Amino acid sequence: MAPPLSGDSLVQKLTVEKQVRRDVTLLTLSGTIDCDFDGKKLAAVIRTSRLAIHLAGVRLITSFGIREWIDFMTAAARRAEDILLLDCSPKIIQQANMVANFVGSGRIVSFYAPYRCATCGTDSRVHMHLRRDWDVVIRRVPPDRVCVNCGQNETFDDDPDTYFAYMCSQGPVALDSELAIHFKRPPRGLRVAKTVQGRSTYLRLGGVLDAFFPCDKLIDGLEGMVLVDLDLLQRVDEAGAAAWRRFLSTIAPTVEAVYLFGVPPELTEELACWDSPGARPQLATMALTYLCPRCAIVTRRTIDFVRHYDELTRGMLPTKQCSDCWGTVYPTIPDEFVAHLASIPRPDVPPRVSKFFRTLAGNEPSSLPAGAHLATRGNACSTGRAMALLAAALLAVALLALFGYHYLPSSNLGGSLGQAGASDTSARQGGQQAGK
Repeated sequence: MAPPLSGDSLVQKLTVEKQVRRDVTLLTLSGTIDCDFDGKKLAAVIRTSRLAIHLAGVRLITSFGIREWIDFMTAAARRAEDILLLDCSPKIIQQANMVANFVGSGRIVSFYAPYRCATCGTDSRVHMHLRRDWDVVIRRVPPDRVCVNCGQNETFDDDPDTYFAYMCSQGPVALDSELAIHFKRPPRGLRVAKTVQGRSTYLRLGGVLDAFFPCDKLIDGLEGMVLVDLDLLQRVDEAGAAAWRRFLSTIAPTVEAVYLFGVPPELTEELACWDSPGARPQLATMALTYLCPRCAIVTRRTIDFVRHYDELTRGMLPTKQCSDCWGTVYPTIPDEFVAHLASIPRPDVPPRVSKFFRTLAGNEPSSLPAGAHLATRGNACSTGRAMALLAAALLAVALLALFGYHYLPSSNLGGSLGQAGASDTSARQGGQQAGK
């Protein structure tokens, strides 16, 4: 369940965050969609076949904002084949029910339902997935909930027939595995994927790192070399950071080595102030957020801490190039983060560890051994070159025949052929005489 809403969030300016994973672009919109929202300009940043829009943070849409939103959806439909709306806020659902073509060619996957407690007056939102909760949607009978503040029943705070109208006409939509892994945002909780190969364990953490972090379950039986991938973390709160510190300090004395990838700024303090037994975890890469002043879009970039160690520890954070307007984007990080970096010793991450991480993270092929993979590529390339040479030879013969047919005079051509035939006959006769 989402936390109670506050009145201050209604006037929040719109922020847009962009992530790209393979063939999917995820745009996260938070705040107020008004006349300052340039829908066509935002649609121009889409360069993938699929688009997912996370809308849980949209608190208000003005009249001019609706116009810009429809322009955005129309322009986005020309650039992306599939558009999915994730975790739509009540404001989004209400506009979808009232405004024609508000969703356009997009499809709603999940949404928040508004609830209110009559006893204490608390407003809250309950996360629903259109496929999982289809019975509730199609029957339009949302169940009562227990208020987190007073423990009394809270009821659905809208007209169910109206609120679920558009979604009933659309039908349920299921996320495929690619979107479910990278972009599905549950209202609470952490997703953990674990892979064990030989004496190495790879952990991928995604979602929200909070008090529900299953620290003890992950620690149990962990041994060997441990690689932790935090690149898919979306938010870290204080309780989650504390649980993370306990996790690192507990496993460090029991495993061979710990290598960290995609570490957000919120989790660097433990590495700077390491005073626990066992080897210090090695920071390989960091995940920083960058803001483009021209596009007003926030993106997440991965920084190689080993390669840029000298600059980063001196507070020289690297700038990047915007993939949309080609302008300069700047890191948005707290001041204390730079101080933490200066206290982290130079990491020791062997190249084989980085290569192993890329393989496990899906950035390199891992189904074949290296030798077999290279041999397969070599055979394919040799076959391709042979076919190309054969095609070129056939094309040359065809061109020469065409040239001779059209441009050589028929008398000369006939004479040449006759001479060739006579020469061939003489050669055969000479050979017969020699045989005798």
